[in-house]
Amino acid sequence: MRFMKLRHIADIRNSNVDKVVVKEELPIRLCNYVDVYKNDFIEATMDFSAGSATRAEIKAFGLREGDVIITKDSEDRNDIGVPALVRSAAPDLVCGYHLALLRAKEGVAIGPFLFWALLSKPARDAFSNAAYGITRFGMTLGSMKNVAIPLPDLATQRRIADFLDRETARIDRAIEKKQRLVELIDEKRASLITAVVTGQLAPNADQHGLSRDLARKSGMEGREASLQEQRLSLSPTGWERKRIKHHLAGFLGGGTPAKDNEAFWTNGSIPWVSPKDMKSREISDAEDKITVEAVQQSATNVVPPNSVLMVVRSGILKHSLPVAINSIPVALNQDLKAFRFRPSLNEQFFVYWVEGQEKNLLLEWGQIGATVDNIDIDTMLNSIIPLPGLATQRQIADFLDHETAKLDSLKTKTDESIARLKEYRAALITAAVTGQIDVEAHARAGATERQLDTTEQEADA
Repeated sequence: MRFMKLRHIADIRNSNVDKVVVKEELPIRLCNYVDVYKNDFIEATMDFSAGSATRAEIKAFGLREGDVIITKDSEDRNDIGVPALVRSAAPDLVCGYHLALLRAKEGVAIGPFLFWALLSKPARDAFSNAAYGITRFGMTLGSMKNVAIPLPDLATQRRIADFLDRETARIDRAIEKKQRLVELIDEKRASLITAVVTGQLAPNADQHGLSRDLARKSGMEGREASLQEQRLSLSPTGWERKRIKHHLAGFLGGGTPAKDNEAFWTNGSIPWVSPKDMKSREISDAEDKITVEAVQQSATNVVPPNSVLMVVRSGILKHSLPVAINSIPVALNQDLKAFRFRPSLNEQFFVYWVEGQEKNLLLEWGQIGATVDNIDIDTMLNSIIPLPGLATQRQIADFLDHETAKLDSLKTKTDESIARLKEYRAALITAAVTGQIDVEAHARAGATERQLDTTEQEADA
């Protein structure tokens, strides 16, 4: 298998067509960075953004069937050279800025093989190594042209491309099926929590019947997730309805020690929790550590174990409302608050209640700031929470610990199965385009089907 530089395989040009619409130019549809980064294949029927271009730009960067587009700028060097194949085009469809257009030279290469070759490990490594930058990475046109890829004869290119079209499509269908399962697990988990913390479901409910019921109510049968939209007025008779502040014992905020002071960060032993650490219901460590001196000379605070930590200012609030309980003393970033409650409110129950009402609470508690979303603490503390007795709160928390652990375990296994399929897909592409496997023999032997069966068996184990 010979390797050839891209300059000998394709005509390569960097697009300069930006998103600015100029009245004097011709209207076009612009294939942008995200369209390429998120899709292996570009179709003319996709929803592209509107733009404008001159006749010369349309001639130079107008897309044709068989063209390959790659990313040439990114915040991660590993995202340089990500390809997409144009499977169908239109006269008004143009390659946008931050992208390079590769058109295979007639008689040398075909676009479909070029696409798959650029996804192989040798090509991915070559692009990553050639990228330059510190916080943002790019690639010069010269470096791009010098990337070498494996190049068999045209007939072999077509066989390999057809093989990878078929085999990766099968793998992709398996991945999509598992990704849908992950979505269903998340929906069931959210519906279960909402039902229990609002008193719609007893914490000793039969989970076999519940699974069928939640499948219907959470959208697993094509319906809306109605349980998540239920208002708090549905809480059962006998539960108290009190404002959160009536159970509050106190709360603390946080701060960031000076980043340029090494004495605050070097050999620190106190976990300093920021929004990036709020990925689970229990916080037992943090990515960053600070020193005692940092705590003493900054606005941060060390909060005791069993405090409820909540993100109150961060871009992450656009999507979720992270809340957790710390099992060890931690210091806080300024984007978090730590709440201590009186014995009348169980911390674990409160965390589950927030999880179960997340979408509603983001709307009710949220304030739109200049650059990020914020939680208004006064609004939060004045919110009403439906509350059973303390013993029932603990029972609910224990029940949800048990049931969500099972769902989380299933999700983890499914995620691991997806990861294995993606690894197999990447390895298959590399093996095919570099000639490590006979694609026709591989197809006859049903090797991909066996791999899919093996992955299913591992997931079921």
